[in-house]
Amino acid sequence: MLYDTIAAPATKNVQNAVSVIRISGDRAVAIADSIFSKKLSQSSDRSLVYGKIRDTEGRILDDCLAVKMLAPKSYTGEDTVEFYCHGGKTVTECVMRELVKQGARLAEKGEFTKRAFLNGKMDLTQAEAVIDAITADTKSALFMAQENLDGKLRKKIDTLRSRIMTVIMNIMAGNDFPDETGGNNNSAIIETLSGILSDTRQLLSSYDKGKIVKDGFTCAICGKPNVGKSSLLNAILEEDRAIVTEIAGTTRDVITERIDIGGYIMNLADTAGLRESDDIVEQAGIEKSYQYIEQVDYILYLLDSTKEIPPEEAEYIRSLPAHTLVVYNKTDISPAVAETFGKKVCGISAKNKIGITKLLDTIKEEIEARLSQSESEETLFSERHYAALVQAEECLVRAISTLEMNMEADLCSIDLEDAASHMGEITGTTVNDEVIDNIFKNFCIGK
Repeated sequence: MLYDTIAAPATKNVQNAVSVIRISGDRAVAIADSIFSKKLSQSSDRSLVYGKIRDTEGRILDDCLAVKMLAPKSYTGEDTVEFYCHGGKTVTECVMRELVKQGARLAEKGEFTKRAFLNGKMDLTQAEAVIDAITADTKSALFMAQENLDGKLRKKIDTLRSRIMTVIMNIMAGNDFPDETGGNNNSAIIETLSGILSDTRQLLSSYDKGKIVKDGFTCAICGKPNVGKSSLLNAILEEDRAIVTEIAGTTRDVITERIDIGGYIMNLADTAGLRESDDIVEQAGIEKSYQYIEQVDYILYLLDSTKEIPPEEAEYIRSLPAHTLVVYNKTDISPAVAETFGKKVCGISAKNKIGITKLLDTIKEEIEARLSQSESEETLFSERHYAALVQAEECLVRAISTLEMNMEADLCSIDLEDAASHMGEITGTTVNDEVIDNIFKNFCIGK
């Protein structure tokens, strides 16, 4: 399919100031010339040309700018033409129709970037970073995506893979030319592989950071019914998102909202009140809340500062993980903090929106503390990358174990080759076509 010429709008097909239409392939310039009043084949590379687009009957569809970018110095690595037309659904559709009549094919999702990958313009980590940059919700996510688009992760993976391949070649040389090389020394190989394993694990440790930056920091508001959980959610969102009543058990499901806290995304959830209930629907919501609480990055356990805390609830709070902040509500009525339960504590008034800013600052500090835990300069934020690197780590562990049992060094070569192969899956060196197709299906048409 790389031998045909593709075309697609690179901008959303709605009424806009400008509509960008992209063509890529061997016949890109010839097809553009067939509908454009100026001959791009005679223009300078990368120079904007003003002209008119006409249909097959000679009627003017639009007056616009066009530019050609010849291979290999283009996004796709192929001859490429872009038209910068007046925005509008009808203009775009009419121009696309003429391009198809002249022999172009409508591009599939992500096909321009896929061609860039297949033509060696970028590796898979960079291709995936393109969609991550497009979908970034915050500056932090955008900067992380741009680092990978610039090749930061690829360089790290390539370095690790190269070090593994060097070990394999040295083992082969030790077997084939023992007199010249002195043979294989298991202890020396173990030391080298241990260094590679350490660097691999350091990169793996960055995954939690990557997920927080890309997908958001998950935080659950939990506690007994009627302590002000929904009021707190509304106060943070500054809107009436959750229903607030005096009736216990109003919230029967997990309500999640996505908000920006100082450049970081937080997925904040209001959970059902934790209590025993005979109501089947409410009980289902409570069970779901318990499950959600076990999975989140941070817990806000809300207490009513005007009421005594039952012993069984106090015990439950103590059993919660360290990433729990005990929040005393209604401190405008009863400001005293009774107990900390071995956790960080703060006081608020959700109804009067007192202490909300300080609470959000505390959450932001927790996010930044989590992000600072990673020692790796590079960041993993793709589940695919993480899974492949975990498999590579397991192969390295097996290889070292083989050597530690004083077995022949070449017996660990298979595990080392597998480790290199799994790392190659990340950059696309050893990945299969199905994985490639699945990656680019997440792109929009025209990218």
